[in-house]
Amino acid sequence: MKLTQLIAAATTAAILGTIGVSVAGATSGGSSAPPDATAAAASKPAVKRARAGLALAAKTIGIKPADLLTELKAGKSIADVATAHNVQPQTVIDALVAAATKKIEAAKTAGKISAERAAALEAKLATRITKVVNAKDLPGKVKARRHHKQAKARIGRNAIVLSAKTIGITPKALITEVRGGKTVGEVATAHNSTPAAVINALVAAGTKKIEAAKDAGKISAERATALEAKLTTRVTNFVNNWHPRAG
Repeated sequence: MKLTQLIAAATTAAILGTIGVSVAGATSGGSSAPPDATAAAASKPAVKRARAGLALAAKTIGIKPADLLTELKAGKSIADVATAHNVQPQTVIDALVAAATKKIEAAKTAGKISAERAAALEAKLATRITKVVNAKDLPGKVKARRHHKQAKARIGRNAIVLSAKTIGITPKALITEVRGGKTVGEVATAHNSTPAAVINALVAAGTKKIEAAKDAGKISAERATALEAKLTTRVTNFVNNWHPRAG
C-alpha cells in the first residue's frame, strides 16, 4: 500500500473505513480465537472509504486532502491541523460521526447488518473518531497494526495445519469439524488422538519459534521467557475452546 493510502486508512481506521470491516464481520460471524486466519490487508473498497473520510476531514478544515496528508506526514494530528486553520477539532469529529452514522444506517437499511449491530457501532463512533482525530504518527501505527494482523494470521494458519497433522486429518477437515461445533481437542479424540498430543505439538513448535527469534536478536531473553511462560495456557485454550469464523 502506498504511503498516501496508509495515511488515509489510518486517519479513518475508526471512521468510514472501519464500517466496511464491521459490516463484513457482522455478516460472517466472529470469534475471540487466538489464531485468526481471516486477517488481511485493507481491500480497495476500504481504501476508497478511507480516502472519502480523509477528504471530508480536509473539507471540514477548509484545506485540500493533499495538504492534510502533508501535515500528517509531518507528525501532526488531524486536530492539530484543524486548530492551525482556525477550526475546532470537535467540528471535524462531528462531521465524521455524521458521515459514519449515515453509512451505518444505510447498511442497516440494506439488510447488511442488524439493528442491534448498527446501534453497537454507532454507540462507539464518537469515542473512536475522537481518538483518531487526536492521534499523531498515524502512518506508523497503521503499518504496525497491519503487520501484527498478518503475523497473527500466519500463526493461526500454522496452528491449524500442525493441529490437523498431529490429529491425522487435513486442515480443511479440521476446520469443517470445528465449524460443526467441536473443539480441536474433541476432534483429536474422535480421530484416536488426544488433546494433550495436539497441545504438546503446538507448544513445542511455539517454543522453537520463540527461541529462534531470541537467537536472531529479534526479542530479548526476558521477552522470550515471558512468552514461553504463557504458551501452554494459550495453546490449551486454543485446543479446548477455539472456534473459527463462520462463513
